[in-house]
Amino acid sequence: MLSSTVPSEWARNLVRGAYDLHVHVAPDVMRRRVTDVQLARRCWDAGLGQPDNPPVEDGLALMADALHAAGFTDEEITTMIVDNSRLLAGADALRADPERM
Repeated sequence: MLSSTVPSEWARNLVRGAYDLHVHVAPDVMRRRVTDVQLARRCWDAGLGQPDNPPVEDGLALMADALHAAGFTDEEITTMIVDNSRLLAGADALRADPERM
C-alpha cells in the first residue's frame, strides 16, 4: 500500500524519460475491446474511472518512491523503471544524461 498518493520530486526526477507501457486500449499491437475515445467516454459516464487511485501520470514516480522505501538504490530503480521501459519501447538509453538525475 502506498503511503502517499503524491510522488516526491526526487521520484519524478528519477523516472524522467521512462515509458509507461501499461496499455489497455486500441489501437494496439493486438485487438482491444475499446478505443481511447470509447474508454474516455465510459470513464466520463461512470465518474472518470478510478477516482480513489492517483493520476496515471504519477504512477511511475510513486513506484520509484515505494521501491526506494523498500531499500532499492537509485541505480536499481533507474534500471527497473527507466532503462528497462526504454529498452522495451525501442528507445535510446538515457544513462549518459547527467541532468536526468
